[in-house]
Amino acid sequence: TSCTADGDAYGGGMYLSSSTALITGASFTSCTADGSGAAFYAGYGGAIYLDASTATLVDLALQGNYATTGTHDIHNNGGTFNCSTSCEAGQYHDCQDIAVTSDPNNLCYVNCGSCTNCSKGTSSSVASSGSASCEPCAPGYAADSTGAASCTSCEEGRYATDDTNHYGVATLATSCNTCPAGFHQPTAASVYCTPCDAGTSSDGATVTVACTTCAAGTASSTGSATCTECAAGYHQPANGSDTCIACGVGTYSNATGATACDDCEAGTYSGTGAAACTPCDAGKSSDAASVACALCPAGTASSVGASTCDDCEAGAYSATGAALCTPCEAGKVAAQPGGSECVACVALHDKAYTSLDGEASCGRATQGFYWDTIVQAPRECPDGATCDSPGGTVLATIAIKPDYYRLALSSTQVYKCGTGNCLGGLGNTTTCREGSGGVLCAVCDDK
Repeated sequence: TSCTADGDAYGGGMYLSSSTALITGASFTSCTADGSGAAFYAGYGGAIYLDASTATLVDLALQGNYATTGTHDIHNNGGTFNCSTSCEAGQYHDCQDIAVTSDPNNLCYVNCGSCTNCSKGTSSSVASSGSASCEPCAPGYAADSTGAASCTSCEEGRYATDDTNHYGVATLATSCNTCPAGFHQPTAASVYCTPCDAGTSSDGATVTVACTTCAAGTASSTGSATCTECAAGYHQPANGSDTCIACGVGTYSNATGATACDDCEAGTYSGTGAAACTPCDAGKSSDAASVACALCPAGTASSVGASTCDDCEAGAYSATGAALCTPCEAGKVAAQPGGSECVACVALHDKAYTSLDGEASCGRATQGFYWDTIVQAPRECPDGATCDSPGGTVLATIAIKPDYYRLALSSTQVYKCGTGNCLGGLGNTTTCREGSGGVLCAVCDDK
């Protein structure tokens, strides 16, 4: 401080001749090289004079120096010098001044403060003399702490971003974040991630270089975090699909995640995209894998969910689409199973034939006739008798009129009584008047 070289002076504070020197922490304030004195020749280099010397000046402090002839701070005569700081890579001195030297192209920063770390998102491979010397991280690179000597390339599956987690940060990135759900990045040093293709997904929980292919029974759209199971009524047999396929007509899937659809059972049907098959209505039927149920033909019928229509039994009939067969009404018959109509007995035979409800044949006699079981045909009712039994008269149910007589239930002969004692009757032999009996009621009781 306040050093002076008088006369033919060189270097008011320091003179180096034919030397190599590392000078650290030197401070020269108000030093003077005064050419009017007799110290070292004319006045050059108020602080330092380098004569054919090489000098490295670290953390140099200069203030108020003066030379009467040459440069005020550093004069170089056939040597070399550089100014630097004691900061490490990733740090810088916030130097305030540039020394006045005889070499204007050699910027010598002086009066530097303490070392400061480069901020996050920047780096410096060597110590710097100003914050501007901390370089921003290049696209795809990041420095996540202060004082970085270099920025780190973001690996595959990550992207460069800043503390706000903004997407697509080009420079000054402070971290390499994993790709978000639905995205991936196969390339290192990236500032963005690529959406997963349709048919793939990523959950964002791990570093995703490549998205995961969706399994059969699932699907995904572009940029999906997960593969979604196919809904009931849909399926997907292939891996890596972007959509699920609706089950075709006559098939169904009743659970999520189906890889195939099942055929509807006989007696059911389905349209497109069915989660369940629908039972056929009564009066209809279907084969397996049907799109619709068919009406039962005339002469058949079915209950709900029938795979086939059953023939109506003999004695009954049905129209098309019948849930039940209808018994033929009395006087009409359906002789064979599967009848679509009943035919009147009179049309099949003559007026003497009839039937009861639901009978398959005309095996009964109309009024005025009785049924002969031997010949299986109706006979005209005998004189003296009445043939009008409900359900048709047979030999045993012929009713005998008063004053007529029949010997037995099996007899077809009816006799005129003539005694006045025959009361007639139904079923067994004719009832005789009280006090009489025997054939034709002609025998009087003894009293």
